[in-house]
Amino acid sequence: MDDILIVLNHQTNIPPFMLTALRYAKHKYDKVYYINTKYPHFADVFLEDNIIVFLQPTNKGRIIAKLKAFFRMFYKSTVKNIMRCISNKGLNFGYIKTFGVGLAADACIRPIADKIIKKHSEDKITVLSTWLAFCAYSAACLKKEHKHIKAVSMAHSYEILVSRNPLIPYHFMDFKHKYLDGIYFIADTMRTFYLDGIGKITPAYRKKMFVCHLGSYKAFSVMNKTEPHLFNICTCSRMIPLKRLEVLANALADWNKGKIRWTHIGDGPLMDELREKAQAIMSKNPLVEIVFKGFVPNKEVELYYASNPVDIFINLSTIEGLPISIMEAISYGIPIIATDVGGTKEIVCKEVGMLLPQNITTQLVLKSIEDFYLRPQNEQQQMRSSAYNYWKSNFDATNNIKKLFSLINNL
Repeated sequence: MDDILIVLNHQTNIPPFMLTALRYAKHKYDKVYYINTKYPHFADVFLEDNIIVFLQPTNKGRIIAKLKAFFRMFYKSTVKNIMRCISNKGLNFGYIKTFGVGLAADACIRPIADKIIKKHSEDKITVLSTWLAFCAYSAACLKKEHKHIKAVSMAHSYEILVSRNPLIPYHFMDFKHKYLDGIYFIADTMRTFYLDGIGKITPAYRKKMFVCHLGSYKAFSVMNKTEPHLFNICTCSRMIPLKRLEVLANALADWNKGKIRWTHIGDGPLMDELREKAQAIMSKNPLVEIVFKGFVPNKEVELYYASNPVDIFINLSTIEGLPISIMEAISYGIPIIATDVGGTKEIVCKEVGMLLPQNITTQLVLKSIEDFYLRPQNEQQQMRSSAYNYWKSNFDATNNIKKLFSLINNL
């Protein structure tokens, strides 16, 4: 009897946490099938592997899936969910559109998984959904149809925070709770948020909800270094409003200590606006240098930490799950300034850096940076060592992924 893992996803890329999971899974399972709506970015790193197989529907299959999704909008179970949503939240065409897109994704990936399950009918099969979204609905449907398989899902942030999206309870959540064998939240805080937001959940369903920190994989063994006479801060995110990069920019406009450089990794819709603001700040304040690197592939982000000095990594988000960007930074011994949102406090303790309240001000951010800047060199170095040690003990993905698959195996 072989061990088979079937991964369900509906993104156009393989998220970093799944890259780490696949690196481990290829040694644990006899065959891994990664099913996506389209051939995902970053899949090429596994091209030489004979264990991992990437599957996606053909163009004809995608057209058929869209037709199926249209007709399934009129199924009794679908209509029931939509009517319950309308009854409680009012008519929302955005919700109906999202529901239709989700059904189309399910219609793309579930038939492929169903064929694999039938092909390996004598083997031990685990179906893993990468998010508690419609791929988790697919996993639950497969479990209902094939009782002998294990069907589990990971749960992160955007797809579980009812405070962020009050329509989440109307995305077949009761069905997922019933048929999934396990749901693995990336942070204890996120599990609490979900339970508080989703409403009444039976004790039997609660027992299937676990917490397992994902962690990050450290590609380079070196530690980050510092640079004399230039204080370096770094951010890494999409350039979107909820990341509040403009608050950091405004704080640096008032910087009056030594020379400081802010490097931002990532792009997004606010890039032009922030670039213009940065030019204005640098023209008025010669102590400040601001560099926007744009989009950088994940491995090159780590290469940046391995090769370039960073004294502080900053995350001012209004919403987070358990930020992998922070995990990656502390794995190279970089201290953190971050807002206390989502599961961030499960990473940023006093050994790692400084937590700020969610409702930050420009002056508070400026003072926090100054606090790090003015610390004696030996204190800064001690915090760098503490940050790395905290990552090694709690967020080393090599260990945490083993724990996740061990929990799944013991179901």
